[in-house]
Amino acid sequence: MAQEPKVDLEIGDRVDHKVFGLGTVLDVSMPGMSFIPSLGSKGPVCRVHVQWDKPDGPEENAVMSWALRKMSSPLQRPFAFWKKKWAPLHEEWLEARKDVERTCSTFSPPPDSEKLQTALLREKLAFESLEMFWKEAEQDDDA
Repeated sequence: MAQEPKVDLEIGDRVDHKVFGLGTVLDVSMPGMSFIPSLGSKGPVCRVHVQWDKPDGPEENAVMSWALRKMSSPLQRPFAFWKKKWAPLHEEWLEARKDVERTCSTFSPPPDSEKLQTALLREKLAFESLEMFWKEAEQDDDA
């Protein structure tokens, strides 16, 4: 009896895609053997339905398994995880912090109260995003 080829992706796995970024596997179709010219060999291939993290891309779609890289935890591939997830959050917070500093850079005339409150709120929300990232990373490490 022939054994079915195994694709190393399961529902709930974290994956990375060159265009869509990081996402979570929602469903994996039954694999089949396919020739992929760009990879130059036969291997198990299937359609993988993924929910993407990137807010400005598609919320979810299906891609071929060969186009994904498994990222089960930030420690498995730290550079890619940092580049796709941590760096944008950190950069957003730094920009928000600089905006607060620019708004508060003079004492005469005093800073515009409305601009200052908006800048402080933006910084607070950006920092909360960093905190959520840290909590998620701790949960992934514990799992």
